[in-house]
Amino acid sequence: MTSRLYLQLTEQFLPAFAKLNGLTRSDNKNGNGGWHVKIYAPLAPEIEHPDGGNAIGTGCSCGVDSMHVYAAHPAITHGCVWNVHGITHDETNDTRNIGWANLLRQAREFSSEVGVELVVGDSNYDRGCFEDLRFDGRISYGNLFFIFALQKLWSRYYVASGYDIAGFDMSGGLLSDPAHYEWVLFAFCSLSYITVAIDGVDRPRIEKIVALVKYPLSKRFLNVCWNINATGRNCSYLCAKCMRTMLELWCTGVLDQYGTIFDVQYFKRHKHEYLAEYYRCLLHGDEYAREMRPYIRRKKIALRVKVLACVIVIKKILRKCLRGGRRDVSRFSPR
Repeated sequence: MTSRLYLQLTEQFLPAFAKLNGLTRSDNKNGNGGWHVKIYAPLAPEIEHPDGGNAIGTGCSCGVDSMHVYAAHPAITHGCVWNVHGITHDETNDTRNIGWANLLRQAREFSSEVGVELVVGDSNYDRGCFEDLRFDGRISYGNLFFIFALQKLWSRYYVASGYDIAGFDMSGGLLSDPAHYEWVLFAFCSLSYITVAIDGVDRPRIEKIVALVKYPLSKRFLNVCWNINATGRNCSYLCAKCMRTMLELWCTGVLDQYGTIFDVQYFKRHKHEYLAEYYRCLLHGDEYAREMRPYIRRKKIALRVKVLACVIVIKKILRKCLRGGRRDVSRFSPR
């Protein structure tokens, strides 16, 4: 670890994070207040940037946030996939292996099409260091691990923002999603020879959807699905993320342009199921649903569709009450 990175983390980021999350206590030995984080690592002077280390990289998951990076930054030279998180909520090794294989296949096809070099980082992070790892708050630090493992390659590395600046929050605790504070975290992890930058922090998800319409490759490669299968295609209606993305495409008036990767006809026949998912998310205070609200309000939706959607939501609430409020987060059913 360089001395600069050590000082940025231990003297700036970590003290601020600890204070905002109530990680403070009196030190009775010397009378100094505060909770002091220590990092034990050999320190080195700032690394001189090597010749040829001018690559510009970013992830290659082909989700909305990831694809927005490619649309906004045509100078990217390398697309990356890191195996540092659970691919899916499913608990079987076979399904996770299928998900990883799908991600690799998709990344190879997309990187070849867009003309960037693909960098693959495999690890035993999932089902090795951590059992049954899910896609959660550790992913930000997993990204940093691989970025710095290859630090002599990069001059700049873009990380796709999961939230816009309105969602910035450092006070969510140790178990909160670091995507809410990556904007600050990555700034303190940048060095004189490598910049870790956040893309899209000025745009909520719905605005990224609008921007992607102008990026032709998104209509062939956009993949958001949580449902892992051998085809690697978007399921369109079996997972909440597909349903949410199709709602975003529909309410912004561009869903028909994505008929090769989503089942648009199913959406048109079962619009009430998607609207029910929107209502459900609103009840839970989901910020992506709130972003859609002004767009959906401008849509002409038949009363019958609204009533059917409300019936689905009521049934879901009743089923949850009968289960004592418990919910299986690894399963989703739109009906």
